[in-house]
Parts: sequence; structure tokens; C-alpha cells
Amino acid sequence: MNRFEVIESEKPEFWVTEYREDKEEYSYPSSWNVTGFFEGYHDGLGEIVIKFWNDYKVLYGIEKGV
Repeated sequence: MNRFEVIESEKPEFWVTEYREDKEEYSYPSSWNVTGFFEGYHDGLGEIVIKFWNDYKVLYGIEKGV
């Protein structure tokens, strides 16, 4: 089942990629490669949410909510 359409197959140069024991691929900016980062984001931890959106703006040139 396809849930996404890949429109660009190359990853940004600033992403790091890991393959875990389950052979799943994990790719994201290196500044987000911190244990618990995404859990903290989804839990609404202020400093992590702010870091995510600041990094997002700098790395992708897109403001939150656009």
C-alpha cells in the first residue's frame, strides 16, 4: 500500500541516515538526532518545539503553518 508519493528521491545533504535493528531507515537533520527529540516534540515540550520550528525555518526556508 502506498501512502505517499515520492516527488524527490534525493535526501538533503544535511540529513543523517541510520538503519536500525528492524532495518527501518531513519533520516532527518543531525540537530534532531537526539534520543527523545520527536517524543518531546509530540509531547509539546516548549524548548524542543521551538528548536524544531527554528531549525525548520533555517533548513527549509519555510515558516510554521505555511
